[in-house]
Amino acid sequence: VDAPADKSASNPVDAPFDIESFITSKTEDPEARSFCRELCRGAIEGMQRSDRLIAEIADNWDFDRIASLDKAILRLAVYELTDSTEVPPKVVINEAIELAKKYSTAQSGAFINGILDRLMHSMHPRRGERLPSPELAIRYDAARWRFANRKKTSESG
Repeated sequence: VDAPADKSASNPVDAPFDIESFITSKTEDPEARSFCRELCRGAIEGMQRSDRLIAEIADNWDFDRIASLDKAILRLAVYELTDSTEVPPKVVINEAIELAKKYSTAQSGAFINGILDRLMHSMHPRRGERLPSPELAIRYDAARWRFANRKKTSESG
């Protein structure tokens, strides 16, 4: 009796991915490894929340029709913009755009730029503007707090 074929062997998307092995194969720098682990952990743990934010902002797009690679890039960038203080927001957006241009479709850079730009404007509204959702209001307050504390830490150190 033949054993059923291993689906993961024929379909790399279904294959388990060892993030740790991938990270250690790409760099020996302990700080870079730690940063990569944090980004991966944060993007994976926050995926449902990120997907809600992306779907909310991409209101003219069916979320399920967004290219998988674009979703992955957006999830990573959303995590960095909403929960991480490691990289300045403009750098996060530029890196996401460059990843999309290099590895995704011809239109992906502009699409990702538009989504992340709207996210940034919703997180940091101009005086008197209202935030479009309670979820973004919470993120805005958290981002403001982290920025203020990062500034105090850098001034004292």
